[in-house]
Amino acid sequence: MPKYSILTCIFAGYEMVREVPDPNPEIEYLLITDNPDLKSETWNIVYYPKLLDYPEGPDRWAYVRYHPFEFTNTDICLYIDGSVQIKSDPIDMLEQFANSNWEYGTLQNTIVNDIRTEVNRWAYYGYYGFSSENANRVIRFLDDADYKSEGLVQSTMIIYKNTRLAHAINDHTWTTMFLWGSNYQVDRINQTALTYALYKMAYQNPRFILMHPRFLWCKWFDYCYHNTRESQKAGFAPFVNMSDDREVLCNWKYFFQDRWVFPWVPEL
Repeated sequence: MPKYSILTCIFAGYEMVREVPDPNPEIEYLLITDNPDLKSETWNIVYYPKLLDYPEGPDRWAYVRYHPFEFTNTDICLYIDGSVQIKSDPIDMLEQFANSNWEYGTLQNTIVNDIRTEVNRWAYYGYYGFSSENANRVIRFLDDADYKSEGLVQSTMIIYKNTRLAHAINDHTWTTMFLWGSNYQVDRINQTALTYALYKMAYQNPRFILMHPRFLWCKWFDYCYHNTRESQKAGFAPFVNMSDDREVLCNWKYFFQDRWVFPWVPEL
């Protein structure tokens, strides 16, 4: 029986199937999709057509991210976006997490440094229909909660142990998303709700580990363009320029209340 699981999803044809080179029998590879005809040589396909219980609110991408143990029974699960290509066996990463005191880890966001800036940026560009009304709703919530912290995570990759803390963080994130929006656009900006949940529950908890964004560009993984005609021609692309680690680390001073935190850094 597999000790670990890697979970990904493809909905509405947004990504292509990225096969796993040399699958490890100790890892269960699960691909959740709404396409009944999707095939894979290395992923176990789980057909998941729609969320009948959630006609409004966050969409299926977010549901999979924040309900991973509805799809697997392993003690440790790694979620990766469909845009992430496994390029070598990440068993060392999974075992390092298993042997640590950490129970939840996710990536640092190095593009934007706080929730308010992020939602205003999405509203300004109208990403996925995200509007100024959506942004103002989030900002009013943060103002009412007297939220003044900085820092932002991203949800492209999340690793969890099947523990009470991990379930609580995921539940808090999911609930916050519903408070912040009533349509599928909020799902696309779920990293803001996750940041708020981590701030409320885990930012000073040694069982939470901040992951360096280099995980998206290391010996185990590559971050890829989405499944469009142009991106398929272009191939892989690094998610962020990692030339200056000091710039990456400095944004987190205030998120952790002036306590410097050095993230989990993978091998290149």
